Amino acid sequence: MYCSKCGKEVASEERFCLRCGSHEKQQTPLKNKNDKTQDTPLILIDGNGWYYLVENRLRGPFSERSMRKKFIDGFLNEKVFVRFGTEGEWFLATDVPEFKSLVKFPNALKRSSLRQFGEYLLIIVAVCLCLYLVIATIHKKQTITITNNNEVASSPPLQWGLTKNGIIAQTNKARQENGALPSLSENFLLNAIAEERLKDMFKNQYFSHYPPSGENFMELAIRFGYKYNRLAENIISGEYRNDEKVVDGWMQSPGHRANILSSEVNEMGVAVGKGYLKGNETWIGVQIFGHPPDHH
Repeated sequence: MYCSKCGKEVASEERFCLRCGSHEKQQTPLKNKNDKTQDTPLILIDGNGWYYLVENRLRGPFSERSMRKKFIDGFLNEKVFVRFGTEGEWFLATDVPEFKSLVKFPNALKRSSLRQFGEYLLIIVAVCLCLYLVIATIHKKQTITITNNNEVASSPPLQWGLTKNGIIAQTNKARQENGALPSLSENFLLNAIAEERLKDMFKNQYFSHYPPSGENFMELAIRFGYKYNRLAENIISGEYRNDEKVVDGWMQSPGHRANILSSEVNEMGVAVGKGYLKGNETWIGVQIFGHPPDHH
């Protein structure tokens, strides 16, 4: 098979051309003899064109050699999304022939037994510490109430803190209770866009749909490669007891409510975090709603 755009020979299992990113293939080589790209050897190892998405952060461009080294060294694994070119589609590393063999055989990514033991030990210590902090926090927040019969009773503490999964669940609950609208699915690219907006607001000390840098959520969607027919954003800041209170706050605002109950979106991404904004400790939450183009 050959690329219909640049003429490079493409393996049947490859979904796109590694030279130009085109998805169009043909059985025979290009017949245009003046097209010198057919005679130019492909040296992707020394060319930058690969990107990957890890922890909601876009990284790249990298050469194929650099990408392969990251897989071999264990910095990237089979759960990483990769793409070639700034407008290429995202694929799991296991679906890309260039990296499939590196993530398929775990021996290629093995670390030393001592390092693995140290990592497991750190994980166990971290889990124990978290459990201790949770128990201590719950105990601290418990309140003592006195009933009318002068009996002392312990009341359970209120749930505090915001979570991404909780806000997604509360959003879909609001859609179900207001017209039985379909639930929105979580999208990893929309999560990454929301995370980028959250970090930018804390970093540059502002709270607005319009960043000082000028790169709003729609421009971030272009940079992260999210194609859409519809895109919307909700943001909120303040001290909130839990995820339900955040979604309730949005539902009291006509504009935010319209985004949550929109029938023109079918997926969403969320990021929440606590930090200091202009000297005050506060929560910031970001929702990004989207609807990708329909494929016919």
